[in-house]
Amino acid sequence: MPEGKLYLCGPYLIVAMHLMRIEITGRFIENLFLVRSPLITIGFFLPSIYMGGTQQMDILQQVGRDQIRTDLPDYRVGDTVKVHYKIKEGNKERIQVFQGIVIQKKGAGVSKTFTVRKVSSGVGVERIFPQNSPNIDKLEIVRHGQVRRAKLFYLRSAQGKAGRIKERRRFTV
Repeated sequence: MPEGKLYLCGPYLIVAMHLMRIEITGRFIENLFLVRSPLITIGFFLPSIYMGGTQQMDILQQVGRDQIRTDLPDYRVGDTVKVHYKIKEGNKERIQVFQGIVIQKKGAGVSKTFTVRKVSSGVGVERIFPQNSPNIDKLEIVRHGQVRRAKLFYLRSAQGKAGRIKERRRFTV
């Protein structure tokens, strides 16, 4: 192994050496040599580059920062929501409302998703929505639920009163 500093950044090991000069997003990072790490063997990943001990650049976060939605209300797992979703059929575009209980929130940043479950004609239907999708026209909170779990997968097998969620008491000061 050559002498120099080692930084573990995603699936890459960055070894500070006097070999080459790499340009990333318009800034020059000198004396770096990229070595593939044996820890991650599958999948495509853009590495974060550690520079000078203080600054970390993650290319995916910088690109996706503009696409994160801030206009949706703050909802939690257990809340009953109405999701107004735009559906394109040929040249026409219509809005379909999907009302159900949020059973999970997953991911972070641009790839954040939430799953909504409803029972329609005695059959349980679940739909996964990307939170930052431009196809979500509106998100309404119908009822705030009080739960003590982050994932409500037990609702899939619960029937009758066992499948109900108490309403969260909200205090106003």
